[in-house]
Amino acid sequence: MSHAHEASSSRVPGVLVGIDGSAGSERAFKVGLMIARQREWPLRLIGTFIRPVVTDDYYVRQLDQYRSEAASSVQDLLDSYSARAVEAGVEVTTRTAEGDAGATLVDESSDARIAVVANAAATGSPAGSSAASPRN
Repeated sequence: MSHAHEASSSRVPGVLVGIDGSAGSERAFKVGLMIARQREWPLRLIGTFIRPVVTDDYYVRQLDQYRSEAASSVQDLLDSYSARAVEAGVEVTTRTAEGDAGATLVDESSDARIAVVANAAATGSPAGSSAASPRN
């Protein structure tokens, strides 16, 4: 069972930004917001959480609560960034998804004009490398 939360419209994004609360994602957000504002493109913010692997019955019973709390925490983070984008006059949508951050961003990027993500080497994150990949 996968968990995903969509906020706002389903309009195709112009600028995709991965958000995880790190300093790197803060920088990516600022760059993405700047691009979206300058080009008058919508902004798409994505946040993910990983489902833990559990085998003990006690932890299996706790999994639904964990997933609900993790999704809520990620969505709260996205909501705070979304409010900043709205304040700047940029149309924004958000998505909270369960799963691998890199794979989720790759999937989402197929509909984006440009993707802006944090540099994993600079942040120490194992998520992968960063890119700003324009599409015509």
